Amino acid sequence: MEVRPAVESDVPALLELLDQVNALHHEGRPDLFARGVKYRASQLADLLADGSRLTLVAVDDEGTVLGHVMAEKREVPEGEGCLVPLRTLYVDDLCVSDAARGHGAGTALMRACEDWARENGCHNVTLHAWTLNPGAIEFYERLGYRTRCLDMEVVL
Repeated sequence: MEVRPAVESDVPALLELLDQVNALHHEGRPDLFARGVKYRASQLADLLADGSRLTLVAVDDEGTVLGHVMAEKREVPEGEGCLVPLRTLYVDDLCVSDAARGHGAGTALMRACEDWARENGCHNVTLHAWTLNPGAIEFYERLGYRTRCLDMEVVL
């Protein structure tokens, strides 16, 4: 398995993976997640060309995309209230195909994000994990991620 930057020819595989993520979220929280697409193919192509974002894929020996991670660098500037200025890498999306789970692709993708973050002067790597997906939470915890804050709600 290899982890590499995503390229435009990966867009169909990325769309399929994003559909798997959307289906999981829609099933768990249909009041928040409509069944649909996060990005159109043209939007994904633009995203891949955006130098401020990181999009990696894990591929097998035949070049089949097993999973992806999408992240973006975020910065808290000097003088932002009481926050310490810092740079973080925010993981917006991680998905390993149903067929490839449990074989290390997710771990390889997240470790590659951490390496990129270190090389680019980031203080940390952050992400949101929905409680509707306990498997994802367990995965991130196995990698050493810990709860930083809680986002709570009451549905009216």
